[in-house]
Amino acid sequence: MSRARPDPEVYARRTHDTSEEYFRHRVLNLDSTEYLREIAQAEAEGEARTERIKLINQHIAEVEVESGEQTSPSAESTSQQRGEGAT
Repeated sequence: MSRARPDPEVYARRTHDTSEEYFRHRVLNLDSTEYLREIAQAEAEGEARTERIKLINQHIAEVEVESGEQTSPSAESTSQQRGEGAT
């Protein structure tokens, strides 16, 4: 019998208070952007550990791509990123 996951805010606080190894495990095994964003907020409000926040943001991007949530960038922003169109 599996236990239900607590609400996002509680899960985020518990994740924030874990070791680095367990933190990575919890973050990388989530597929909910709601939970991931809540964890990022908890990290930013606490010690603001940038490596943790970076990991969360990277995983959010991966989850969005996999689920199709991500909106595709506009052609203009894509060409600017490539350095095209600059005079």
